[in-house]
Amino acid sequence: MKTIRALRQLALLSALALVTACSTTGKDSRTGLSETELVESGRQALAKERFARASDLFEEAISVYPYGEFAEQSKLDLAYAYYGNGDFEKAIDSVNLFLRTHPNSRFTAYALYIRGLSNYDYGKTGLLEKWFPRDLSQRDTETLIAAAKDFATIVEKFNNTEYAPDAEKRLKYLLDQQVKHEIEVAKLSISRGQLDGARARLQRVMTARPDNKYAAEIQQLLSSLP
Repeated sequence: MKTIRALRQLALLSALALVTACSTTGKDSRTGLSETELVESGRQALAKERFARASDLFEEAISVYPYGEFAEQSKLDLAYAYYGNGDFEKAIDSVNLFLRTHPNSRFTAYALYIRGLSNYDYGKTGLLEKWFPRDLSQRDTETLIAAAKDFATIVEKFNNTEYAPDAEKRLKYLLDQQVKHEIEVAKLSISRGQLDGARARLQRVMTARPDNKYAAEIQQLLSSLP
């Protein structure tokens, strides 16, 4: 929950200037609320970690006021609400939409961070995962790679933001897990007698990341191959 609390604080701080801006006139016919009222209610729900309620309010704000005063920030608030509620796929889709419609936003680093965290946590919420957690290296690597790419972008392009230190830490862990995954696949190939394929895979890993934490294990495997 430390990540959730930190994200909530960052989201509320980054949104402060927009919340205090001029109010959008007019009322939503369904809720009877203006854009400003919807957004403020949504952020109050975020502050209380009522993520499902916050999602509903930001969805309404974006739907009714797509070009409103707070439309840009509301898309990120919605992504954060989805993430907080464990709706990782929705969070990723929301960030994707945000980055397409606001490619030069000052909130790009924050958007990438939410998407990175969503991919990082994706797939951990199923019933079997809850009771029988698996090592990340034994999972399909698609979401792992997607998360690593976003964290790498933050480290490379937004290194002066508050998200960079955590992104760098998570990136290192993910890269290590990717190497470990390659080792597991190579071991499976060896057990099936696919020695050339295993050797090529392990050599590629050492070429790409010669200083990885599993280098000794990889060298031992390579030495064991005829």
